[in-house]
Amino acid sequence: MSAIRPGRATGGEFRAAASEPSTRRRRGETVRRLGLSGRTPRFLPQGMRVSQCHGGRSMERVLGVIDDDLAVRESLTALFEANGFAVHAFSKPQHFLESEFLRASGSAELDCLVVDLRLPGMTGVELQRHLSEREVDFPVIVITAFGEVRAAVEALKLGAEDFIEKPFDDDVLVTAVENAITRAETIRERTLQRRRAAERLATLSQREREILAQVAAGAPSKVIAHNLGISRRTVEIHRTNIMRKVNAQNLVELVGLAYQANYEPDEG
Repeated sequence: MSAIRPGRATGGEFRAAASEPSTRRRRGETVRRLGLSGRTPRFLPQGMRVSQCHGGRSMERVLGVIDDDLAVRESLTALFEANGFAVHAFSKPQHFLESEFLRASGSAELDCLVVDLRLPGMTGVELQRHLSEREVDFPVIVITAFGEVRAAVEALKLGAEDFIEKPFDDDVLVTAVENAITRAETIRERTLQRRRAAERLATLSQREREILAQVAAGAPSKVIAHNLGISRRTVEIHRTNIMRKVNAQNLVELVGLAYQANYEPDEG
């Protein structure tokens, strides 16, 4: 019988394992214990690619699953593959920490991670602590059969996106993952915009930074000139140079860049 190895759980591996009678019985028991409804999952319309269903993205969404129970990994793999995910299943947190997702700096290769709370060698909360220290940018959802309030609070404080108790309905978990990915993508995009804005403003001189800070605060040229002890004409020349340096088409775009970068002038 083929088993899902630590690493990627392909559809072929799952189907081979699920074809064995003993595995089918065990999976059925696990499905009932987890609360997975056994209803037909929300399959993609026939002939439709994942990229057509999710804002035109050219790559399918990638989900990590960590659970020491093989039947649980198989059930979650089947559920999420049916909903358009590429699933990578791991039996231990250590295997995940040693995987390609965390060896490279680009942790965004993974869209979301679903991890069981109670695992051998390292709990889901301890794994969340490791991930927080590495500042990963994918959301983590913790699942558990035990309603441990203290563990839930700690996981959420460490940055877990959600904490879901078993048994749960399949739609509840799928929706939680999809919502977590959407929120993470929004945050990631804002972070990228902030970094790009900061890079554009990094070329400014000290005087230009002082003037930009007051422009962003809504001060007119006359007030800026008085505050800095320079002429109004000098302020306008500096403002023109600022817009040229950062390639801003108008004052609104310039102020928007300052806010995107959480701009504060350097101390003189």
